[in-house]
Parts: sequence; C-alpha cells; structure tokens
Amino acid sequence: MPFLALASYSHPALDDFAIGNALRTTTVGCYVWNTYFTYSGRFSASLFSCIHLGMGDSVAWYPYLITIFIGVFALSLYGAAAALIPKDCTPAGRLVAGSMVLIAGFSAFPWPAEGLFWLTGVVAYLIPLIFTCWLVALMASIYFAPVGSPQRLKWIVCILLGFLIPGFSEVTALITLLVVGAHLYFSSISHAYKNGYWLMAALVFGSIFTLAAPGNFVRLQAEGEKIQMARSVWLAAGTTVYLLLNWAGNGLLLVLTIIMLPLSQAVARSPRANLLNRVTTRKYLWPGLLFTGLFMAVLFCYLERFPGWRTCFDLSFRDASVFSGPA
Repeated sequence: MPFLALASYSHPALDDFAIGNALRTTTVGCYVWNTYFTYSGRFSASLFSCIHLGMGDSVAWYPYLITIFIGVFALSLYGAAAALIPKDCTPAGRLVAGSMVLIAGFSAFPWPAEGLFWLTGVVAYLIPLIFTCWLVALMASIYFAPVGSPQRLKWIVCILLGFLIPGFSEVTALITLLVVGAHLYFSSISHAYKNGYWLMAALVFGSIFTLAAPGNFVRLQAEGEKIQMARSVWLAAGTTVYLLLNWAGNGLLLVLTIIMLPLSQAVARSPRANLLNRVTTRKYLWPGLLFTGLFMAVLFCYLERFPGWRTCFDLSFRDASVFSGPA
C-alpha cells in the first residue's frame, strides 16, 4: 500500500520526455529499428517504450500508469511464488510463500525511485521482472499438469517471454546465457520436456540478438574508452564480497527464511513432482549460480560503464540486482 500511495506523487522526468517525443514523431516500428541499429540492442525495451504514449498529451495519466505497473508487479511476484508450491500443500502454504516473496521483493527493491516510480525505469527494469514471474508461473503450471494434457499454448507463451526477457538489457542478456548454460549442465528439466529446449533456444537467441546489435558497437566506438579487464575483474570481486556481506547481515532475510522453513520442508517431502524440487535437487547449482551470477552481473556492469566508476563501492546494489533479477 505505501508504494501505491507514493505512486500518486510520481511525475515524468528525463528520458520520459525524450522517448515520448520521439514516439510522437515516428512509428513504434521505426523507433525500434533506428534504436537497434544506431544506439542500443535493447529491442524489448524499445518496443515496450510505446507505453509512454499512454500518457497522451497530458502528464496527468502518469501516476495511474505507475500505479498499474506496481500492482501488476505485486500480483506477479505473489503468483509466481504461489505457483511453485505443490497442490497437495494447504492453501495457507501458497499464501505464506506468496506473501514472503512479496515482502522480500518490495523491501529489498533497489532504488524504487528509478525502478518503480519512473516510467522509463519501469520499462527497462520492472517489465522484465514481471515477465520473469509469468514465465516461472507458466513453467510451474506445465510441470504440475497431468501427463498428456495439452500445453501447447503455454509453451508458446513461455518461448515468447524467453525471447523478450533478455532484450531489456545487455547485462540481463549476458546473465541469461550464464543461467541457460548452468541449467544445461546441471539440471534435467529439458530432458523431461523436449519443449524446454525450444525455451532455452529462445532465451539464447534473444540474448544474442540483443548483444550482437549494431547499435551497441556504434555506442562503443563513440565512447572512445578501452575496456580494462584486469581492473574490472578486481573491482567486481570487491563489489561481490561487499554485496554478499550486506545481504548476509540483513535481518529481514533471516526472519523470512525462518518463517518459510516449515513450508520448505513440506515442499521437499511432497510426494508429487514439482518444479521447485526439480531445480533445487542439485545442491551445488543454486549456490554456484548465486556467486557466479552475482560476480558476472557486477563485472558486466563495470565493463559496460567503467569510465565513470572509481571504486568497487560506486557500483550500487541497484545495478547488480536489477540486471541479475530477470535472469
């Protein structure tokens, strides 16, 4: 509720005006095309920038758009968490799971001013998180469905989401490739469902389509700065340790973990097959993804924006978690 109340005070700023003006002077298709070939490979972010047209000729609609997206994000977080709980668990279990993830998601959300209350930030950061929640919920639904039941439409939506999610950020695309590679090596989800290979192919293709955009190289040449790999690795290592220590010292995460412990044990002992158990049975998979993924997310941020950074602490929690969240 506090976030929804604060949404009424939001107002357009910076890129909101630039993007809105650009979309009023050209079509959405031309805008996506020109951005992809001259400025950035974030094709999904460019495509969904058409949301700026929802303001119309008056900024009075701006708070309503922000309110809608915050509400959709909250429902998506809750729904994704609840969808992972096996059906043989009590409804209270799904309520607890959804509520705890919802609390953790909003209490730890990095820099709400940019990610929640700024429409350009909503397009770049919040929409891919919403799409990721939908993807998780759909995958859980497919996994819980009776064998032989038609799931073609769900798989089509999953594949479409898998293609779009990496297109919101180059860093997200890089992390997506890391996650897909880890799952191919450690997990057996794709062996159980052949369509899982199509989903992974969509994730990989979306990532490559984002990273190989001509606009990325145009911007790289315009920067005129050389990438200093050794220094970036050193700074990324320091920032990773800094972030992990901050997370470990967060009392809220410990409290939520304790509250979730009975439910976690019930899910682990459930006789029904469930997606949550399937992806967590490899005990080294998620710790490895956490450490490696966080380090790589930080490293990619430094490599992308190195000229402006001085110390490892200049890279905020926002940059690491917003980019690595969707992946």
